[in-house]
Amino acid sequence: MRAGTSVVVTLVLAVLAGCGGAGREAGPGPAAPSVPEPLGSSTWEVLPGAPTARQEVAAAVVDGEVWVVGGFVDGTASATVESFDPATEAWSAGPDLPVAVHHPMAATLGGELVVAGGFGSDGVAVDDVHVLRDGAWEALPALPRPRGAGGAAAVGGLLVVAGGSGVDGALVMPTDTYNGARWATAAAIPTPRDHLAVVSVDGSVWAVGGRRLGLDRNLAALERFDPRTASWRAQAPMPTPRGGLGAAVVDGAIVAVGGEEPGGNNAEVERYVPATDRWSTLPPMCTPRHGVGVVAVDDRVLVLTGGLEPGLDPSDVAEALDLGA
Repeated sequence: MRAGTSVVVTLVLAVLAGCGGAGREAGPGPAAPSVPEPLGSSTWEVLPGAPTARQEVAAAVVDGEVWVVGGFVDGTASATVESFDPATEAWSAGPDLPVAVHHPMAATLGGELVVAGGFGSDGVAVDDVHVLRDGAWEALPALPRPRGAGGAAAVGGLLVVAGGSGVDGALVMPTDTYNGARWATAAAIPTPRDHLAVVSVDGSVWAVGGRRLGLDRNLAALERFDPRTASWRAQAPMPTPRGGLGAAVVDGAIVAVGGEEPGGNNAEVERYVPATDRWSTLPPMCTPRHGVGVVAVDDRVLVLTGGLEPGLDPSDVAEALDLGA
């Protein structure tokens, strides 16, 4: 499929997804997978915009509440923390991060929000790790190595941090794990990359997409980390290579959303089922974005904030796709 055809397909799918004319045109990209997911009644809905427009954020869910942390605001790193209640669709301000960062990593460990790494306004990776407890941030043991634009997920009481780039601007290869008391180093990620998404499902941690330090070096890699053996293995690659994406898990399946490439942002939404090792397509986002906060609450995928242009233009856009509809 040629690039122009890909854009047309994306726009047609956006209309079917209920976006109408609200979405922006996605940049040209690789062909969509050959076996599409039935659209059914699933459509994207626009949610109330976030109080702070930003991009390159991290997001996680604690007790059904979505937390969006850090990011780029007006060209500088942000300490802003905001929460969104999917039940009431209301936003609230949270306590600022102790360290302003963009491209941080966040996950829920033991029912608590943990934020690790990222880059300061000077672009240098940090190793800070903090947990939100009783409405205030507490320091945890620092990462074994500074990194930003990586990913984090928890599985079986273990926090796994993978990918990203470090203080020297090089890709970080080792995988770091935290058991609630101390950090350890595990096997290197097979495909080193930054701007990836990391989620946990099926007793493993999964590294989705990403890139090799540039918009023109996007990857389709999907790799699975087994915490029992501390080892990685490759899985079926994502249909659309992309970095700057987000991912969440709904009903045991990974849903990969958004991203960026030299020609524009990605609107693509693709779903992976571990049991079959196969990908399929879902309705594209109404507003293509990168550097987004992507989470799942029940059967809904929420995509919050993110850049409207490759590398630029932070937004307050919030959308949701109900896969249980």
